[in-house]
Amino acid sequence: MNEEFDIKIGRRVRHVDVAGSTAIVRRFYSYPLVTVEWESTGRESTENMAYLVPVFYKSTVREVTSYRGTAIQVMAYVNCNREGERVVVSRWTTPIRKKGGEIEQPAGTITYRRITGAGLSVEELEPECIVVLEQLHPDIAARL
Repeated sequence: MNEEFDIKIGRRVRHVDVAGSTAIVRRFYSYPLVTVEWESTGRESTENMAYLVPVFYKSTVREVTSYRGTAIQVMAYVNCNREGERVVVSRWTTPIRKKGGEIEQPAGTITYRRITGAGLSVEELEPECIVVLEQLHPDIAARL
């Protein structure tokens, strides 16, 4: 598994140097190598995980306001069915505040979390954490 971008078997990925070409991860070879099947040709090749990034689907950008403050929020799905696992990235335009009104993080803070489920059954796959723009997937960072 790629520590930075969570590369898994069955996941659709693209090579950072090849625009528009996507592949499906078929199996792990010998770390850091994985075998992928290129969708355009059907051929398999062995690639270094460091050069593969996942493809996200149906990313949306919206402004949200809560008791914590106001943020620009990007939500991107991991699967093409627009259900299940997704990432939520928020860039706070006002300071993040605790319920008591005390400032927790200054404006400009970027938070990231992975969730799954729908509606009230949302389950956090990872707790919310603070990240810097350079840590984000390039497709998501471009939306902020």
